[in-house]
Amino acid sequence: MSREEKLCEEHFTNTYNRDETGRFIVKMPLSKDLSCLGDSKQMALRRLNSLWRRLVQDPKILELYRNFIHEYLEMGRMEEVVEDENSAIVYYLHHHGVYHHESKITPLRVVFKASSITTSGESLNSLQLNGGVIQRDIFSILLNLRALKFASAPYLARRSLKQLAVDDGDKYPLAVEVIMSDVYMDDLTGADDLESERELQVQLVSMLECWNGTPQVVN
Repeated sequence: MSREEKLCEEHFTNTYNRDETGRFIVKMPLSKDLSCLGDSKQMALRRLNSLWRRLVQDPKILELYRNFIHEYLEMGRMEEVVEDENSAIVYYLHHHGVYHHESKITPLRVVFKASSITTSGESLNSLQLNGGVIQRDIFSILLNLRALKFASAPYLARRSLKQLAVDDGDKYPLAVEVIMSDVYMDDLTGADDLESERELQVQLVSMLECWNGTPQVVN
């Protein structure tokens, strides 16, 4: 491990904790003091005004964005900032939306940009340590695969999954979209609200039970 990777690992080990639901709460590993950040407010205001001009031209996207902001406020992921002259270090994190009109589940994805440079030439991203790659290198993974006697072609599994969506898609419209375009390895997808997430989960489990010979694994 490099020196930076060791520092990042030590920082995580010494500072992480878990809340009552089991979720991890972690602190950003910083390589420099936050005082290195310059002014970011003016740039954020320009980006916000530009975003607003685009949103008012499309009421549908504006409504999606408004819902996103309200949800973040209700969940406590953001709160209104009261400007205080005594606040020495402030970084305004601007954002923009990526709209996918063909998606029924996540038509709007909001992207936060922590790489925006402040007047000092630093950004929030540039102050963070790079933890490096945690998973094994690709050579080790391939070597381990070759060491096993039997290895199923991944194409067959992926193609079977796609065919399942074709065959049973009329019964599970939400699940079809995910199976066809939102699956990577064994990771599936998400949703913007709990109601959509639950309905998507029900459809995915029902569809995959038809494919899996051991439905208890799916559940």
